[in-house]
Amino acid sequence: MVMQWDPSLSLGVEHLDAQHQEFFRRLQRFLDACKGNQGGAALAEMLGYLRRYAEEHFAAEELLMREQGFPYLATHQEQHAEFIAKLDRLTAAFEQRGTRADTIAEAMDFASTWLIRHIKSSDLVIARWLRREP
Repeated sequence: MVMQWDPSLSLGVEHLDAQHQEFFRRLQRFLDACKGNQGGAALAEMLGYLRRYAEEHFAAEELLMREQGFPYLATHQEQHAEFIAKLDRLTAAFEQRGTRADTIAEAMDFASTWLIRHIKSSDLVIARWLRREP
């Protein structure tokens, strides 16, 4: 499984696009670690690394929305909080259960789908709103 940003995910907001590209690189490192027989502690650590970046990115995105008066900020913040909570649950699962196949499969599925869906739906709404497109 390869997580790679592509131009179809561009929002046309340069700093957010750059952050999304970095997010994809970090997710790919995590997916590679899942496939590479890393131990549960190592995978939990990688998720912590991903969580810290997600918090930075989400804070920047939410600040932009707040500054620009984006009307759906609260909904977007809830989505971000759900992502962080899921990362926390996965981290705990790796710490408690190690590298069980079901935990790895759940983590890989989550990592490979959430960001793409979020960018193509929720983040695209922000970009359109910033450009005042219908």
